[in-house]
Amino acid sequence: MGKGGIVTEAAVAVQTRMQGAWICLDRSDRAPVDWEAVDRALAQGSGQLLAAGRARTYRFEIQGCSAVLRHYRRGGLVAAWLGDRYLWRGPEASRPYRELAVNLAALAAGLPVPKPLGARLRRQGLWYRADYLSEWIPDSETVSSLLSVRGLSEALPWEEIGRQLAAMHRAGFEHADLNVHNLLLDAAGQVHIIDWDRGAHHPSPGAYAQRNLDRLARSLRKVLAGRGAEAEEAMRRLRSAYAAAP
Repeated sequence: MGKGGIVTEAAVAVQTRMQGAWICLDRSDRAPVDWEAVDRALAQGSGQLLAAGRARTYRFEIQGCSAVLRHYRRGGLVAAWLGDRYLWRGPEASRPYRELAVNLAALAAGLPVPKPLGARLRRQGLWYRADYLSEWIPDSETVSSLLSVRGLSEALPWEEIGRQLAAMHRAGFEHADLNVHNLLLDAAGQVHIIDWDRGAHHPSPGAYAQRNLDRLARSLRKVLAGRGAEAEEAMRRLRSAYAAAP
């Protein structure tokens, strides 16, 4: 992507910093995110709704690139009370700041994650609301949507998914919600790991790796309800490649 866009190909290992209500990528080769243009696009309905519910995300064109915006919203019982509000404890303790830092570290480590564009905090007294903006991965679909086609699970690259997850864990990265909705496959069969909210970077691999795989297996069985043999075979192939990965 050229200088007219928000992010360039060369920008991978960067720092994060605060500028008023925005969390920025600390680079000189990037145009700041035009959040007013983002709001206009959403208000005019020009964005494509990718996912509804708690993790509401939109895709739209802005400043020369395709972007995905996710609005932070709580889940569980607390959602009925707090909705999309989070307790303000300073910018560096905020959900988007921490996600951006982990996402950038994973990108710098060479992991297949989307390039972040920035994030926004909107503080109101003791609370804040937030949005996260990242690049759209073209010609991609979630593994969950591909699994909805009967018989397609056998053709999916479970071995490559296993190898990429092994690389993620061996680099010390923990995904807080590893499931088939947060794994993308593009037209070339490349795996992409998305949604790093509440993720973490550890000094070395740990017990979280097995928890991640177990969570992925549960989500796979849920999506393939009634197709248990397919789910077990997919996880067998994935775990075998995961264990054999260098």
